[in-house]
Amino acid sequence: MALVACYESLRVIALTGMFMDELRADNCYFTRYHSYNMTIEAFCLFIDDENNTTWNVRKYDGVYSGIQQCNTILSRIDGARLTDAEKNPVIAETKFLRAFYYFDLVTHWGPVPLMINEVTTAAGAFKGNSTVEEIYIQILADVTDAIALGLPVAETFPQSGRVTMGAAKMLRAYANMSKPTRDYPAAEQDLKDIVNMNYELEDNFEDFFKISNKNGKESIFEVQYQDGGAGSITIFLIE
Repeated sequence: MALVACYESLRVIALTGMFMDELRADNCYFTRYHSYNMTIEAFCLFIDDENNTTWNVRKYDGVYSGIQQCNTILSRIDGARLTDAEKNPVIAETKFLRAFYYFDLVTHWGPVPLMINEVTTAAGAFKGNSTVEEIYIQILADVTDAIALGLPVAETFPQSGRVTMGAAKMLRAYANMSKPTRDYPAAEQDLKDIVNMNYELEDNFEDFFKISNKNGKESIFEVQYQDGGAGSITIFLIE
């Protein structure tokens, strides 16, 4: 149950991504029909801040909420009455998710506070920014640990919607291609490993977007939430 809670903040990434990412990439557009759209236009014009939209604040807070969930597990799991065989898959998924959240933060804001321990006091919630380099070091350390612990390789489709080895390899490749000092050879190796897994392209391009193909053979990391719930949404995170 605690691990499932770590996935919850992925919803924030998808929801705010429609404005902070898709609009800016011209992958979608808005039609002004009432005052609400003024806040959306701010993203298109790159003038969004806490004064003219709440979406960026919502994203920032939501992602750190996910990090806190991850930190809680990692700070307490040593004391759990579980065997190492039971602990390791939990640690692997949790470290991937923490790395994924920090990758989202650093690619949107650059230097941000690096929190890697559970916050248990008000004073512990206040911390200065770490450098971009330090954040990438932590991202790569977390995702490398997740890979070393032995995440499962997707063998049948549709997948379960949980973190897999392919997702971890893709995230590490993204990080190595995005950090200040690029490491393209390392990224290339991870991408070659993914090609040699069980993923395939759909026969028809449009089939990837069909609801019936959720978690299909072309999807590396995809998460769904309970149908009909408040703000329910399907997330296509990595294709």
